[in-house]
Amino acid sequence: MSYVLFSFPDCASHVIRMALEEIGAAYRDEVVDMHRGAHQSPEFLKLNPRGMVPVLADESTGVTLSETGAILQYLTEQEGALSPAISDRAQRALFLKTLYFLSNTLHADAQIQY
Repeated sequence: MSYVLFSFPDCASHVIRMALEEIGAAYRDEVVDMHRGAHQSPEFLKLNPRGMVPVLADESTGVTLSETGAILQYLTEQEGALSPAISDRAQRALFLKTLYFLSNTLHADAQIQY
């Protein structure tokens, strides 16, 4: 398993989970119980000193990222998926616009309530 997604329901984790599923990447979902303060534990703060989810850890490269947009962009580039090979700057800008729309807007509508 290459990726670990540190998530919590009602946060921006769902869109990353959807991207991982679409890519077909192997991942483990670790729920960070924010109601019990797990996001402020010393172990979690090593992953993200801001104490926020989602966080994606790539065990194959040692890269750990927070921020939904950065995680989505990393996955598209690392996996060579979800994005066509784009050499034209205008087309790349349109792709990034869509990616950040998913990051900032779609996840709010796609949140899972537990």
